[in-house]
Amino acid sequence: MAVIKPKDVLLGAMIFLMSIVVLIGYGVVQNQKQEVMQTKQGFENLAEAPIVINSIKAEDAPMYNEATISYTNNTNKIIGQIEFDLLLFDKSGNPIVDTSSHSSNKHIINKNQLLPNASVSGKWYIQKGALIIKARLDKVVFIDGTTWNDPDMGKWIEREITKY
Repeated sequence: MAVIKPKDVLLGAMIFLMSIVVLIGYGVVQNQKQEVMQTKQGFENLAEAPIVINSIKAEDAPMYNEATISYTNNTNKIIGQIEFDLLLFDKSGNPIVDTSSHSSNKHIINKNQLLPNASVSGKWYIQKGALIIKARLDKVVFIDGTTWNDPDMGKWIEREITKY
């Protein structure tokens, strides 16, 4: 006769509950009209930047919106941290204020390592209603301790934050 351990019962219950959550979440997403705005090349790549932004996208979600950035390590070094600045706009192109940054500029950080010449996509939460975004690389920290900073980030934000 098999003996059922409390640990096995707990694991089974967790799997069952997670399955229900996934199915309910899938139904909610399927029943909602998702609004996705592709940006009109809403990003700038500097020639000397170690990261190349390949694409960006803003997507409406139930409790917040999501920004997706696809990018490539354009160096032969391993990257330990990447920082982007996003400018947020509503679907009409008007600046939208992010509640956490209290500005239309949202600074985002990815601390996952990125191998040389590798590409990846990252997703970040952005303000509800932000359906158009602009993005620019702000800072890169390599695992050897060296850094790269965008020398003109402040000027870019000033120039771009009020217009789409």
